Amino acid sequence: MLGFGTVWCMHFIGMAAVSLQDRPICYDWGITIGSLSAAVVLMGLGLHVASRDIFATPNRVQVLKEILIHRREVTHRRYTKRAMREIFQVTCLEQLQFILMGSFLAASGATVMHFTGMRAMHGAFTTQWRPRWIVGSAIYAVVVCFVGFWIIFRLRWKVKDQWLRMVSAVIIAGAVCGLHFGGMLSVRYIADNESHDVCQETQNQHDKSPNAWTTHQLIVVA
Repeated sequence: MLGFGTVWCMHFIGMAAVSLQDRPICYDWGITIGSLSAAVVLMGLGLHVASRDIFATPNRVQVLKEILIHRREVTHRRYTKRAMREIFQVTCLEQLQFILMGSFLAASGATVMHFTGMRAMHGAFTTQWRPRWIVGSAIYAVVVCFVGFWIIFRLRWKVKDQWLRMVSAVIIAGAVCGLHFGGMLSVRYIADNESHDVCQETQNQHDKSPNAWTTHQLIVVA
């Protein structure tokens, strides 16, 4: 659902906001479905990897005790403040490799989906890409996904709090939206009046059959 409902649907609904001086935009359905597959597979794999974090299990308290049992600052009664700092460091900052890898995979799924979905667009225009914006939007997605996964899997001690779940959801949604609109800044659409506008012909055919055009729109929005 994360890959389909959050990323894929958001992308194509967001693309409905694009206007190219009344030039119709068509989509290659093979590439479009491929972008959906990338989002579902990579984001699902990212969640699976992140869920292998050492504190993402029901027995996380026991795991924490096993880690801290050999640390003098925690076991010695005189070091109360040091013990609290040590516990905070272990629970929040150590052994984050699974969350980091999961964030990278999930962000990669969103990034591949976004730019593959943009590659599916065709019409009477050409595109010019800005690599800096592509790289920047991808890095942004990784960082914000990491924060969202960190909240989910490292603050499991309070994850039952409804507000915490909402914060994590807003952060991950922000990663997807930021990637999308940041990625939109990475491309310029240039009118190409000499190209054969197959998309215009397609729209004319759909105008003659309103039900077919409505079905086309519903598929994209879905």
